[in-house]
Amino acid sequence: MGKIILTFSLFLMMNTALAQNLMGERIRKLQGRKTGIFIDKGIFHNGSIKSSSSLSSLRHFYDKSSKSERIVFDFSTKQIPKVYGLISRKEKKIYIDFFATELKGNVGTFGSSHFVDSINFYPWNDGSVSIEMTFKENISYDLFYLDTPGRLVLDVKGLSI
Repeated sequence: MGKIILTFSLFLMMNTALAQNLMGERIRKLQGRKTGIFIDKGIFHNGSIKSSSSLSSLRHFYDKSSKSERIVFDFSTKQIPKVYGLISRKEKKIYIDFFATELKGNVGTFGSSHFVDSINFYPWNDGSVSIEMTFKENISYDLFYLDTPGRLVLDVKGLSI
């Protein structure tokens, strides 16, 4: 009986340990300039910036010559707020959390995109906003931020290029 309980307990612990293995993900700190390094999975953040902001617009542009799309999150402040995100190649999604950030106006209007299938906004009671972007195909990203005004930039290209 003891062996059965031990085996069952180990089985439960193994599933819990494998449920969300963020330790196996690459963690990247965002830079304040274009890096030209494209990644297709992992975690990103911009450090421990503690400033409140508003997400004022979301825009994009597809460049046919380079077969890439630039997606820009515009903020009302000089710097971007604290950012934490996860790129999931398996789900063809990117999850982004903007801390101490509120949505301004009709940010959800995005229009048609070459790579983006859908964008969902989830405002939280604590003043944060979570964004889930679903893509039409597996892609790679170059992520960086720009100041004055604060912008988070995602350069996106397909993996087949």
